[in-house]
Amino acid sequence: MEDPEDKPLTVKAWREIQLREQEEKVRRDQEVNSRAVTLNEAQRSQEDYAEGIYPDFDDVVGKAKDVIKNLDAIPEPWKRAKAVKLFRELQTAATNADSLGLDDYNGAIIAYEIGQLHPSYGQKADQNGEVLKPEPKANGGHTPDQMKRIEENTLRRASSASVSGGGGKRVVSADDVTLADINKMDTRQRLNFREKHPDQYARLLRG
Repeated sequence: MEDPEDKPLTVKAWREIQLREQEEKVRRDQEVNSRAVTLNEAQRSQEDYAEGIYPDFDDVVGKAKDVIKNLDAIPEPWKRAKAVKLFRELQTAATNADSLGLDDYNGAIIAYEIGQLHPSYGQKADQNGEVLKPEPKANGGHTPDQMKRIEENTLRRASSASVSGGGGKRVVSADDVTLADINKMDTRQRLNFREKHPDQYARLLRG
């Protein structure tokens, strides 16, 4: 009796195998692409929020890239060791960005910390390249545009018209919510309020 495994494949059976393999490859590619999109969106959200917290975020993250490329430029051994440790944490955070929240220790925050290790961090130079000491400014050194961005990024992390107060919560009509109420909301409350009442939320931010 002939062993079924020794029987040659028919053209039809071979085509079916090829079709299944192609379908499986398409499925895997779709999963990989979907995962990449999710990670990119999460990382962008984390970066946007970090930009609102740190007005110098872009500049410092630029320094972080220099730190990673030129570790030997850091004179202190402990700083070099810390940079290596943070870089490994950055790789892990980037891989798991979709599981980390805006307030978590995410890639954007880690990248900012790496940039702070740069030898020129915190220094400013004039046109001749001489280091200048930063002059104190109002609002912690933030420009009006930076202050506005910080406020917008803080307010956009929000949820519901339930406002905490007096040890409990009072539920108010959306029309009665004020900017002061918005400022008292936690992250989930503000976000929920913005999603349910976008026009009212925008009007309150405009003042």
